[in-house]
Order: sequence, then C-alpha cells, then structure tokens
Amino acid sequence: MVQLLESEESLQAVGGRLLSIVGNYLLISTGAVCRISKDGKKLQLIAGWSKTGSVGEPEKGKEYECPAFFRTEKTLVLSGNAMIGEEERKELDQFGLKAVIVVPVRSNGADNIYVYFGEKVKERIWELDEIKFVNDSVKILQSVLNRNNQKNSLANSHASLDTILNHIGAAVYVRSVQTGECLFANRSMGVIFKKEMKDGSLNELLDKHIHRGRGISEIYQSEHERWYD
Repeated sequence: MVQLLESEESLQAVGGRLLSIVGNYLLISTGAVCRISKDGKKLQLIAGWSKTGSVGEPEKGKEYECPAFFRTEKTLVLSGNAMIGEEERKELDQFGLKAVIVVPVRSNGADNIYVYFGEKVKERIWELDEIKFVNDSVKILQSVLNRNNQKNSLANSHASLDTILNHIGAAVYVRSVQTGECLFANRSMGVIFKKEMKDGSLNELLDKHIHRGRGISEIYQSEHERWYD
C-alpha cells in the first residue's frame, strides 16, 4: 500500500490498485474513485474495482445522477443496520449497495474526488478498525493527487514563464555555471545567435565578451554586423 505513494502512474491507475488492495483486504464487493461535477449533480467514475474482476456499474466515463450520500464533507458510513431515510435507501438500491463507506479526497486542487467502498451481496456492519483502514488508505490517494496537482501547477508556471520570456523584446539565454549546458534560450536568442547556437560556439562568444563583475557588456555578431549589449 505505502509503495503507491511513490507511484508516478495516473490517478486512474493508482486508484484502481488502491481499490483492489482495500477491497480484497476487507472482502467486500466493490469500490470506486469518482469525480463529482462542480454543481454537485453528476457523478463520473475514474477507477473501479469489483471482486468479480469487472468494474460493473457505474461504467467508467459515463455520467450518472449524483446520489445524495456522495455529497458529504466527511467520511460517511452506512451499515446494513443503519437507520436511513427512504430516499437514501432508494439511492443505495440504485447502485445495488447494501452498505457503503464514502470518503472525500481532500486536495489542494479542489478536484471533487470521492472514494467509495461497498457491499452488494450481504448486509454488512462496518467495524471501527475497517473505517480507520479505509480513511488511512484514501489519504494515500490524497497524497498522490496533491503531488500531481503540484506538478501540473509547476508545469503551467514554466509554460507561462516561457511565454513571457519569448515576448519581452530581448534575447534571453540561461546556462549552467557548473556544466555550461544551455538551460533556456528564448525565441529572440535563437534568431539572433542561430549560427552560434547551432555550431556550439555561443558559450565561447559569451565568455570572450562578458566578464563577471561588469554591469554591461557588448557582443559583436559578425553575421549581422551588429553589436549587442
């Protein structure tokens, strides 16, 4: 289970593996990772598991009316002996469930992700240890989701920075002090020093004309017969 924390797989893949581990351990019928629409009216399956080996209902990718018991801000536990209303019982019957645990996955991306584990075959009364195990398991999925959101946020930030640097009207070139490797060159740099970047002579040109400690240096580009500062 803990190995899933290091997984680089998608939410769907990690969710499927987690559902299988928890479902087989608890000896239950089914489980799923779902996304709820922003208006709270629709439910879509991200990953599903059942002890028969098939996903079953609800089908992946298909949208369903979101049952009320999914719209919970904290772990919801409905056992076979629970005193629930007629509407909730009807919704459980819609999914063929006799008992269910629903856990919201709290993430910094506010993804409206929920995980449920359910029993379809027989009445089940959830034990406190089982509820704790489910909550701890979902925290692993929560950590994976937060990490993915952070990666996506960082990638978006890099893309935004690239766009800005490519439109500032100046040549920008970043290289590693340790290795001399080019880390970034914007569009203007690629146009002005296309020849030097292609033949690998750019670093030599820069080292010849740019001296540390000086605020401004000038570089002569012979092909364009121009000076650049």
